[in-house]
Amino acid sequence: MFACLSLSLSAHAFSGGPRQLQSWLFGWPESDSSSNATSSNAWDGSLIDVDTPLEELETVGLGDGESYRLVMSDEFETEGRRFSEVDRDPIWTAVARHDPTNGNLAYMTPQMVSTHAGALEIYTTNTGFRASRYASGSVQSWEKACLQGGIVDVSFSLPGEPGAPGVWPAIWMLGNLGRATYPLSNDGLWPFSFGACDRSLGGQVLSACSDQPARGSGLRPYQGRGVPEVDLLEARPCADIAAASDRPALAVAHNNLTCGITTFQVAPRLPGRLRPNHGSFPSARRPWYPNLTFGRRSEIDALWYGGDHFDSLGAYFPLSPSYHTPPRAPHSGAAAAAEAAGSYGGFGSSLFDAGFFGAPPADATPRSDRALSHFRFEYEPGADGFMRWFLDGSLVFEATGESLRPRRVPGGGHVGQRLLPGGPMYLI
Repeated sequence: MFACLSLSLSAHAFSGGPRQLQSWLFGWPESDSSSNATSSNAWDGSLIDVDTPLEELETVGLGDGESYRLVMSDEFETEGRRFSEVDRDPIWTAVARHDPTNGNLAYMTPQMVSTHAGALEIYTTNTGFRASRYASGSVQSWEKACLQGGIVDVSFSLPGEPGAPGVWPAIWMLGNLGRATYPLSNDGLWPFSFGACDRSLGGQVLSACSDQPARGSGLRPYQGRGVPEVDLLEARPCADIAAASDRPALAVAHNNLTCGITTFQVAPRLPGRLRPNHGSFPSARRPWYPNLTFGRRSEIDALWYGGDHFDSLGAYFPLSPSYHTPPRAPHSGAAAAAEAAGSYGGFGSSLFDAGFFGAPPADATPRSDRALSHFRFEYEPGADGFMRWFLDGSLVFEATGESLRPRRVPGGGHVGQRLLPGGPMYLI
């Protein structure tokens, strides 16, 4: 069986096809907003696609009202692009490896990634590839396109039917010191965003307590560094979230829908006395982080507050069925790519890392780019900064530098100021 995700970006933007995504990356406000757009296929050093509309060369922050200029875009209008290491795309690389994190069952191969009809397409088959149960794809801008504050705009359509289990599509960012799907590159770095010297804390390889990691690396001594993670958008069945929370009524209200999740994952974590139990909501006894703001239809993600050494600050929100692309047959180029990677035995659905889906209804039609939904992430790094997530122009979640301020622990102890990421971050 086949499934796929379409993306399209422009950075201010990037874009894509059967998982469909469009997105824009915007840099800090500047007085000169002019720029010479250039195709990512005939690269001359610019990261702005010639197909990006002129009106997209500037945008206004939804949270701060400031003007931002476009610094990267990819509209994916060139048919049949490829993204392997040897293709040397100036923005994206499609990895060729199995990613063991999070119990991933798919082997990621560039053969599952291409462009079609103005979108980046990432396909998934359930027939297996190189000893993995599934074959799929993932693209990343590691070491090619990074940002250190600004705006990311993404247009997307989710795969499959609303509430369908077994898939975990995501658009996310990672600190450039580590590379996604390469776990050893993240050891002792993920997801630290901590600049103080605290010898009572362990695990941070590039700690502010020592100059040893800086020798020969070009990094500054006594400066804490890490690989923080920001999930712009993940999607999973609402029933999974509601069933694990202490508000079972949500399971009834959202049982047949897909929920979006946005998170900031950061280390070091809060001490246990300040952290709610998974599945429970913050209380006076376990208060969690202050100064978190939620949208009209979003709520704290109480399913999971993080792991042994890190916290996950996030929100979830139900997505209407209109955020999904109806099932459709893949185009001929995709079928050929699947046959080369494993086999092709059916139809798929447009969007992210999709798994198994049944055959589409006879009257199923592709969703047009005009029907894509829009997600935006705005952030300013540092202790006084902010992170804001928006869906179709409405606030979903906000965390600020004040949320991460130093905390005293009841009964003794403290945790220092964690930082909104200031180092380069790339898109996945």
